[in-house]
Amino acid sequence: MFLFSFLTLHLNAKDFESPFPPTAPGIQIPNAHVLKENKLMRGMDPSRWIEDLKTANINQILIFKNNSRHSVTKEIKVLKKAGYKMNQIHHIPFLWKDMGGFKKTCLQTIEALQKIKNVMNTPNQNLYFHCTMGEDRTGYLAGLYRILNDHWTVSQAFQREMCERGYAGGNPYKPMERVTLPLRKELTVHFVQMLKLIRSKKLRWERLDPRICEHEPQVTRNEVESYFCEPQPL
Repeated sequence: MFLFSFLTLHLNAKDFESPFPPTAPGIQIPNAHVLKENKLMRGMDPSRWIEDLKTANINQILIFKNNSRHSVTKEIKVLKKAGYKMNQIHHIPFLWKDMGGFKKTCLQTIEALQKIKNVMNTPNQNLYFHCTMGEDRTGYLAGLYRILNDHWTVSQAFQREMCERGYAGGNPYKPMERVTLPLRKELTVHFVQMLKLIRSKKLRWERLDPRICEHEPQVTRNEVESYFCEPQPL
């Protein structure tokens, strides 16, 4: 498990967190970064820093991970105790390995992007989205958002929203065999498949159509291997 391996190699269980510091003003949540001022923020699991969410006027939470070790159940309990209502908490059980095939992960990705889009189009709604460490699944989603909505190049999105925030090998403390390699074999492959849908104009911000998930894009090994994150300085 990524959590066990990361704690064993780098951090005490009491203090486990992403080693990447936040850049969001006034926020202490590790790996927290603003994608759209007063509207959209990404980061790691905020359970220990709920007051930071309140300070940033975050009123919508997207939990983009599975309920491993009941982590989602525990987070929802903490959020509710802090005053968040269930209609402000959204959960998509997105996996980082053993993902279950293209269609499932594609549909979950479209659902997450649609949630972000809905918030962007709704006055007075501000969204924080995250996985566990705010690095891999969060980086994947942030990268796609940047390409689709902000019209960043693929290279910009991959480097700045993924590698520089700890995606796969971008985090030098991440266990290679147990985490980085499985990510390259599954989540990175899926990222490249979604890029093919974007390049073919089947996936557009203006039309997040779940029907595009019916047909799996074919990608080559060379295409996938070109998306490789070097360890980032910390």
